[in-house]
Amino acid sequence: DLGRDPRSIRRSAQALLVMSDDPAALERVGRAGFPVLGGSPADLRAAVERYAEAGVDELIIPGFGLGRTLEEKLAALDRFNEQVMSRVSRE
Repeated sequence: DLGRDPRSIRRSAQALLVMSDDPAALERVGRAGFPVLGGSPADLRAAVERYAEAGVDELIIPGFGLGRTLEEKLAALDRFNEQVMSRVSRE
C-alpha cells in the first residue's frame, strides 16, 4: 500500500482522430501502428463512450493528424466537438 487512493488516479488514452466513413482512410491511418478513433460521428460518439466506460478520464487527440495548417486543425477539432463531444452522454 503506497497510501494513495486508487480512485484518485486519473486515466488517459491517446488516439489519432479520423472523421470519415471511408474504410480506406481508416485502414491507412490504422497501418501507422497507433490507436485510431475513426468513423462517422455516430461511430466516434460510441467509441468515446466506450473509453469513458473503461474508466478513461481524458482522451488525447494529437494535432498532427488533423490537417496541415492551423486552420485545418482547428476546423477538424471544431467539427469533432460539435458533432461528437457535444452529443456524448456525460453520465
